[in-house]
Amino acid sequence: MLTLRRARTSLLALAVFFACALVGLSPPAPASAEVTTGKVIIKGPGSGYSGPGGIVSEVVTAGGTATYQVRVVNFGDEPAQFVVKMKNEFLPATQTLHAGATNITASAVAPTGYLTPIIAPGSYRQLTLKVKTSVLPSQGRTRAEVTLETPGGTYLTFGWLYTMLKPPAHGNTAYQVYAKQGSQAYVGGHQVGQFATAPAVRPTGKAVFSVKFQNDGPSPEQIHGRMNLPSDCFTYTAEHRTEDVTEALTTGTWNTPLLPPGRSATIKITVELTGESCYGAFSLADIQASEWDGSGHNKVQILTPRVAT
Repeated sequence: MLTLRRARTSLLALAVFFACALVGLSPPAPASAEVTTGKVIIKGPGSGYSGPGGIVSEVVTAGGTATYQVRVVNFGDEPAQFVVKMKNEFLPATQTLHAGATNITASAVAPTGYLTPIIAPGSYRQLTLKVKTSVLPSQGRTRAEVTLETPGGTYLTFGWLYTMLKPPAHGNTAYQVYAKQGSQAYVGGHQVGQFATAPAVRPTGKAVFSVKFQNDGPSPEQIHGRMNLPSDCFTYTAEHRTEDVTEALTTGTWNTPLLPPGRSATIKITVELTGESCYGAFSLADIQASEWDGSGHNKVQILTPRVAT
């Protein structure tokens, strides 16, 4: 009986095979492995994209809107689809994600995410993100987190897009520090977690920041400055007027002149990408303003993205 059943099974399999051959079909192929070569790269200020794992920021007044560009790139050798997910963090904001003229926000914020069309090897899906901030609270930051997965749920990479709310022109202590890049507004003061972002740079490319130490106290003060540098492929140079103060600022021995209330001293910081075999998506430095003993300090950060390759 068992032998007869096996014979019937074999005959059925042969019948299916020949039936497929007669109508020009092929037997079903085994499922292929997931394509995991998708990456998210992002653009804030300037024209260059950074990532994967990139961070960028823009500065707006409360109630204003910032616009960012997001690309889902297929770096592999096979056509593939990918899933984009997005969520809001920190301050509330209205985030809108478009693929061309199509609003895909509802799909991107849903648990299943937005499924891209098939992306050819070396090509990409272009997305535009708009972040409209709330009028209240009027200070702080908001973040859009964009993540990429395979259709099967395998996590691939992310991009963080921060929108900073422009801080008040004056803080509430004698030891304030602000930073800006290019024509953007200053960020920092007593706003926790704010940073200024430069356009993405290539090897030997430079970004220039202005860092302002400001006395917003009731009496004349000297502000003690310090810059904490990351260990990576970027070099930093700091100038106060025409003096190179890089060593003094990085060793924590630099002080401003005596500043009357409401006055400030500005340092120009130049950041250069000096290494080619660097894998980090950005360089982030901390700059602190404090009393001479380090107490009562405030902090701001400057971020230089590396162009995605």
